[in-house]
Amino acid sequence: MISSIRSIKNNNPATVPGFLLPSPHHTPFKKPPRPHFSYRYAMQVTKLILFAIKHLISKHIN
Repeated sequence: MISSIRSIKNNNPATVPGFLLPSPHHTPFKKPPRPHFSYRYAMQVTKLILFAIKHLISKHIN
């Protein structure tokens, strides 16, 4: 991979930034439809699910 980048850099330097760096004009269109999955959100969801399960079990026992 590094050797191919070096060969591209030696052959045509103008094409190297297009390969290595994404164009800033294309970044808004490549965003996923949903927001990025965050660790904090996952922790909140798991805590909520565990709390609901404990609540249902305690209600079922009592």
